[in-house]
Amino acid sequence: MQSVVTHDVPSNTTAVGVPARISLGHDADEVKKLEHSRLHDPIADAMKFVLKEQKKLEQNMSEKYKKLEEKINLAIDIEKR
Repeated sequence: MQSVVTHDVPSNTTAVGVPARISLGHDADEVKKLEHSRLHDPIADAMKFVLKEQKKLEQNMSEKYKKLEEKINLAIDIEKR
């Protein structure tokens, strides 16, 4: 994400928003917590959830396929008798 900075920003200050404005009242620790690399990523969480659910569905379908295959083989064996 990018900001639109329309004026010089003094050293050791944080500018936020579009257009960027100097943010007041944030110390270095608070600013560090807001680094993009440390922020929660809801898109990544959603993707992990979808992939986890997909894996469950694939396992479920595999089990159902095996059961169906067993039933088909049983029916073929009965027909051969």
